[in-house]
Amino acid sequence: MSVRVEALTPRHEAEWGSFVAEQAEAGLYQGLAWKRVTEEAFGHTARHLCAIDSTDAVVGVLPLFEVTGLFGRRLVSVPMRDRGGVVATSDEAAHALLKAARDLADSSHAKYLEIKRLDPMPEAWTAGADWKVGSGWVTTQVDLTPGHDAVWGALNRKSLRWSINKARKNGVEIRSDTSLEGMRAFHELFVKTRCRMGIPPFSWDLFAAIHRHIVEPGLGELLLAHHDGAPVHGLISFYSKKRFVPAYAAPQYVTQKLYANELIFWTSMERALAGGFETYDFGADSERQESLLFFKSRWNGVQRRMHWHYYLPDGGDAPDFDSSGPRYDLVRSVWSKLPHVIARPLGAYVTRQLS
Repeated sequence: MSVRVEALTPRHEAEWGSFVAEQAEAGLYQGLAWKRVTEEAFGHTARHLCAIDSTDAVVGVLPLFEVTGLFGRRLVSVPMRDRGGVVATSDEAAHALLKAARDLADSSHAKYLEIKRLDPMPEAWTAGADWKVGSGWVTTQVDLTPGHDAVWGALNRKSLRWSINKARKNGVEIRSDTSLEGMRAFHELFVKTRCRMGIPPFSWDLFAAIHRHIVEPGLGELLLAHHDGAPVHGLISFYSKKRFVPAYAAPQYVTQKLYANELIFWTSMERALAGGFETYDFGADSERQESLLFFKSRWNGVQRRMHWHYYLPDGGDAPDFDSSGPRYDLVRSVWSKLPHVIARPLGAYVTRQLS
């Protein structure tokens, strides 16, 4: 099969969308909706590549973004999320896409090319290049195929199920909210959560774009937990083929004893079960985040190590932006003390620099 690689243009957007919809391995982050979210929220330039065969049909895709800033120029698939990478109908198409991406990294003088995947890339894809693999990230996945009663029954009765029932007795109510006002309420909670944790919060632009391109078209949802008429927790989830992805959470420490955190996750899991999803995928966490990984494992989740691949044109070691590491302790401590009026605009700037 003869394959050529081209940059994505409007001429192939419809075929790109159809290809992603048809391929089981593809997910939300290969789709054009997430391309628009990333462009609008972070201003990153899309450098998407598509493999095209001799009949002018799309036979492979690689979502790719150029990220520039304090850390130099990088090519990332995809920024700020844990999955991306090649989807192709053949090894030849996958290899051609990755070679084109390496060539682009060379010609654009990028510090590195980063491909985020759950599984290692096959050797047939990576032949001819020196790829470094980082595996310090772990995802937790819950199998939903046994059905509602089995998933509920597998939860620990004295901890999770007790907490979920206690939240209901405490008067916590979980509501689906598709309004822009609901998304604004979520963002307010999210800023408080991130600042308390010493982590720069994303700007409102990200959540406005998620509302416009994900929630409104039915590619994801927002749940808000209310108590005494006020929102006390929020959770944004994405639909990615058979995977249900709780992507952004905003638990409030001051309402911890309400157990809204346990109830909102169980409610989203129930919605995933009702929607026919096969996997509840908590997404990537650093292996250093032991308490968070323990919380997710309590949902009867299985933890799988992820594989992020790096091509460095000038050699060297793979980058490490894990803010959970001890070298970031002082930064987190200082950030947690910043007034929100400073943390908001500064967080928007900082998060744009990260990949």
